Amino acid sequence: MSVRRSDAMMSCVCVALTTLAATANAHADDNDLLLGAINDFCANSRGNISETAKLAMRSPFQPRDDGTAKKPVYLRSIYLAKLTTGAVLNLKAKSATDPVSECQFVGYSDDMAGLATRLLKTFDLPEPTIREVDQWRNTKRTSPAPRPMSVELDYGLQQANQKAGAFTLTISRQ
Repeated sequence: MSVRRSDAMMSCVCVALTTLAATANAHADDNDLLLGAINDFCANSRGNISETAKLAMRSPFQPRDDGTAKKPVYLRSIYLAKLTTGAVLNLKAKSATDPVSECQFVGYSDDMAGLATRLLKTFDLPEPTIREVDQWRNTKRTSPAPRPMSVELDYGLQQANQKAGAFTLTISRQ
């Protein structure tokens, strides 16, 4: 009997470890998707704002056009429903035919701590400072010519686990 119990316990442990590993891989995959979208729509935007919006609208993330404002600047807002738990992409330019001057990406990650580490490394951001008011972390870096770019990351971690959380990444170009 003790052999059977031992085998049953070992099976339970294996199932639990497999589930844990699958959950960790899902979080890593979600962060890979988020980084890919940030790269495609913000970091390496191509062409003008209309072309970038068109690229986002053709993505597999069940995009929904959340509107366009034309004054005082041209703004496109796109909701990406199937990108993790949903994300919002805001694109700004002087006009519909100008390059994106500001890209704001707002999202959530079950492994925000891991995503923040990767974003800090990807954009060569300094260590964040913590705001006392809400415990959100903030970091910003500006790069020089040929086309100056400013990258700002704000994120917060859930107090319960200090792992999951929300973020806003803003990339501005002159």
